[in-house]
Amino acid sequence: MRIRDREMPPKSSEEMERLNMFVPARIMRRIDAWRRRQPRLGTVSEDMRRVIEAGIDALEGHHDKPERSAPTTDKPKPKKARQ
Repeated sequence: MRIRDREMPPKSSEEMERLNMFVPARIMRRIDAWRRRQPRLGTVSEDMRRVIEAGIDALEGHHDKPERSAPTTDKPKPKKARQ
């Protein structure tokens, strides 16, 4: 089966639950930017699962090398005041 000229992702061996949620546009822009930097662009659902797992691992202090890099902030760093 194909979706918009793309192969359907393989069925997962894990049991899945549907989650419908609203996400602020600024967060989706960050996720989309992160997705474009990855070596392989997955489906939005697949990439959202990866971002969530990376965030949970980071919060729990897991230091295993992630399969993909964690999302970065899109906020500019504050400029140092000149003296």
